[in-house]
Amino acid sequence: MNIRRSIFLWIFVATILPLTGLALAATYYVQTSHRQSQEADIAAGLGNLAGEIRRRHQAEQALVLGLARSPAVREILPVLYERRRGNAHPEINVRRARINRFFRGLGTILPGYFAIRVLDYQGNTLIKVSHRRVSPAIYEGIEGVPLVEPELNDPAFMRRLDRLPRKRVSLITLPHRLREAEDMKHLPKQDYIVPLYHRRRLVGALTVTLLGGELDRIMEHAPRLHQGRLLLVELNPDHEARNGLVLFDDARNLRLAQPRSGPLMVDDLLDQAVASALEGEDGRLALPGGRTLYYTAFFPAQDELVNWVLALVVEDNRLTAPFRQIRAAIWGVAGVALFMTLGLSGIGVRNIARPVRTLAARLKQFADGHREVRAGVRSRVDEIRELGEAFDYMADTIVRVESERDRARELMLRSAKLASLGQMAAGIGHELNNPLNNILSYAKLLKRALPDDPDLRRDLDSLQQEALRATEIVRGVLNFARQVPPRYGEFRLGPWLAATAALVEQAARARHVDLRLLDRCPPDQTMEGDSGQLQQALVNLLLNAIAASPEGGQVVVGARCDGDSVLVTVRDEGTGIDEAVRDRLFDPFFTTKPEGEGTGLGLSIALGIVEHHGGSLDLHNNPDQGATASMRLPLRRPQPSADTGGGTGDAP
Repeated sequence: MNIRRSIFLWIFVATILPLTGLALAATYYVQTSHRQSQEADIAAGLGNLAGEIRRRHQAEQALVLGLARSPAVREILPVLYERRRGNAHPEINVRRARINRFFRGLGTILPGYFAIRVLDYQGNTLIKVSHRRVSPAIYEGIEGVPLVEPELNDPAFMRRLDRLPRKRVSLITLPHRLREAEDMKHLPKQDYIVPLYHRRRLVGALTVTLLGGELDRIMEHAPRLHQGRLLLVELNPDHEARNGLVLFDDARNLRLAQPRSGPLMVDDLLDQAVASALEGEDGRLALPGGRTLYYTAFFPAQDELVNWVLALVVEDNRLTAPFRQIRAAIWGVAGVALFMTLGLSGIGVRNIARPVRTLAARLKQFADGHREVRAGVRSRVDEIRELGEAFDYMADTIVRVESERDRARELMLRSAKLASLGQMAAGIGHELNNPLNNILSYAKLLKRALPDDPDLRRDLDSLQQEALRATEIVRGVLNFARQVPPRYGEFRLGPWLAATAALVEQAARARHVDLRLLDRCPPDQTMEGDSGQLQQALVNLLLNAIAASPEGGQVVVGARCDGDSVLVTVRDEGTGIDEAVRDRLFDPFFTTKPEGEGTGLGLSIALGIVEHHGGSLDLHNNPDQGATASMRLPLRRPQPSADTGGGTGDAP
């Protein structure tokens, strides 16, 4: 980013950005307050409309209950009672004519379409008056009593009729609708029903079907805030076919009193699972397409669990349109300010950018390795001139320091290497060789002086073998220090692995560690290498694993042949490798053991032996516990590479 852009950004961040952000935040704050106020108005409007619908519904229930208690209906009860007993009442035709005239006269107070039925205890229709028209009894009943509609023969409806609460209006969908016109079968509003009793026995029921024209008029005259879409939905979890049924919809001009060809569900209407998401008495629900559904739930009928939801679907942009215009104006002003700031910043930095670019190019050249490059900046600006002088001073200092550092590093590495190897050779020669030679000499003298005791001679033989093994280890360390190449020879892998594990069995038993061998290579598998050096490397890994394992733990030595190489692993159950010392594990004389318990040469010797054989050595923590040392070696002697001019050969 150049200076011009930097100054522009400083001005932008310091002035234009906070002012624009503050203005936008203010519009969003006012918009939120305005929306909350509008949503409160919507909720209040829905609550008032729901109250009117509930009162109208309760008035219809009161009317139906009054009809059930009217003298005309009470006069028909003995007829229904005799029918329940299997007899025909002698005045059935007279009383039927009276109640038909009574129901037909109700047309002056029942607006719109209505249908009133008197059913017997089996649900069959004895009397029906619909919209001032009396339906004649033209169907012959089983018991000889003529019926207005064909016999129902619906045991489920009879059982439900028998369970209806007494002296109360209930809501039900009459099965008699199935015999009506196709578009009348799916009227959304349910029928009112009141059971009729005589002499404490259920003798029939009074049903009233009202299409809901008055409810339609109430909803049609209700205000639609923000040009919202009004919905009325029935929630009836106990009746799956009506749970989510749309009763009224502005968008489709769908009304309660409007016959329809089939049921319409709210989930299908809004392309979203709305019925299951409507919870509580009041709330709102986000819909696809930037719409919000505000709703209120209420119980339209007393003592009924049927829930009606009155909802208003509003486009979100109708609530936020004024504020979008204000924000557009704010962005326009901010854009003009940006262009003005960009022009002013260009004038201010014209005399600064060119020398700074020159200095930046010289810095890059110096970083790329051209140590002879200097600033060479000429400027009237004091700060830029001082910056060029500082660059020249820095370049001279870096060149001088790098030269001194390279010389010091070379001397330090050489000194450290010589000191390390000298200390190792001197320590091993003075501290181990002389005592080991004395042990071997005394062992020979003892064997000559002692009598022929088999047990004593066996102990002396063991002593000599251990001393000779220690001597071989010392020789291996010295060979490593002198970088002696391995003496290649062919040997069988299985016996070599078993013999190496046997060398540390005593150390494992002393620490109560179980040593386990897993050889997955073929029994006759052979490899080429210096068996002594490789054995020394593996012994070092085994001793480290035994030392790291807890008492009662297990060390597993495994071998697996993979193509032209073999992987030898040593797995322990210790605490694993500390990440803080991982990078120093192979350094000479570095050890994590207490003072006097290790020299820190084991892993470095093992690494040198493995690398001289063309292999690799790796240590890593196990997923569960402990660590694993992996030694991968070629099965055959590596061929010398052409670029080295030679290879690893046998030691003289």
